[in-house]
Amino acid sequence: MSVTLEKGIPIASTCMMSFSGSPNHILYYPRSYPHSLIVGRTGSGKSYAARYWMYQFLNYYPNAKLYLLDFKNEFNFPQLPRYYTNFDCVQGMKSFVKEMGERQESHNVDKPPILLYIDELSALLTFLDKKDAETFRHGISLAYMVSRAQNMFTLTGMQRADASNWVAGARDNISFVMLLGEFSKEGCEMFSLKKENMGACPYPGMGHILINGNSNSLLKIKIPFLRDTQKIDRRIIEALT
Repeated sequence: MSVTLEKGIPIASTCMMSFSGSPNHILYYPRSYPHSLIVGRTGSGKSYAARYWMYQFLNYYPNAKLYLLDFKNEFNFPQLPRYYTNFDCVQGMKSFVKEMGERQESHNVDKPPILLYIDELSALLTFLDKKDAETFRHGISLAYMVSRAQNMFTLTGMQRADASNWVAGARDNISFVMLLGEFSKEGCEMFSLKKENMGACPYPGMGHILINGNSNSLLKIKIPFLRDTQKIDRRIIEALT
């Protein structure tokens, strides 16, 4: 491969400063955590966090590509080759899986990294008919099994991480979870967490990171303030083209 994903990508910072007064960054390692999740209620900052995550991925791997499946048209980008909205998200998943298969069959060692972001997964599956929903779930399952070897990675955003959104057992492949905002007792139990162990997160962009489902890894985090969202969107659009 032309790029080995060993760099840690800062996608958030802890709510505590280091001794030097600078923020402690939360680092995301794609090859160690190939399938990640952002969970939070409406207004918790999911899209904000996803924008920053994708932008940082592209900063660290400039030749990377993106697929963006934006069911609710949250990002409101123009028509682009790898940007899909509404029910076209099913075709987006098929295109991602097709490229994954082509990479698997190819002898070309040059496989620049690709990040797939699925926004509002649970809402998308709710509105799809049964056949398309199963096709989509099957695509996610295939990606979880095969994509890392092809230098391809997934990030999913949703309001509730019910196991029913995935093929049986597939959710267990998600190893890096960002939990934004406040969670109910039931919401915490989806991740084997106790609500009393969760710090208060009253503002958008505040939350916690959970790694490998280990409650001892829980860290309170915040998403940095994005000063130039137009610059971020331009870079994302470039990677979708």
